[in-house]
Amino acid sequence: MAQVLEESAAGRSDQADSMFEIAVMMFLRGDQRGAVAKLLEVQQLARSRGAEGAAMEAEVYKWLGHCWIKLADARKAEQYFMEGAEFAHARELRKAEADCLSGLGMLHRSQNDPARAMMYLGRQGDMIRPSPLPRVRSLTRASEC
Repeated sequence: MAQVLEESAAGRSDQADSMFEIAVMMFLRGDQRGAVAKLLEVQQLARSRGAEGAAMEAEVYKWLGHCWIKLADARKAEQYFMEGAEFAHARELRKAEADCLSGLGMLHRSQNDPARAMMYLGRQGDMIRPSPLPRVRSLTRASEC
């Protein structure tokens, strides 16, 4: 995957896209500190683009959270996932918001904090639109079978 990203980044004409792909490639190759530095550069470029760069900035928050998990700094990972979820929510970037909430949930799951994990994963689940299929009531007693 890193090789594919490297080739894709080389062919990009957009500097921010190319830098973002390089940052993800660095992450996949295990260079989390290098990825953090590159992602912070990408974040500045995305911010300078205003609304046009919002989707990329939201992705940067998510990847920064993942980098800090790999670097064993749960506090920073939580900070970036939380900021990313809030940033994405304010801009109605639902996928990015769900990704950051998922990151928060999995972070707390890995810290053996199931209550907080479920809180964030539940918020992510709340974002999913209700199914058009009729809801099946659950059976609570064996006699209902």
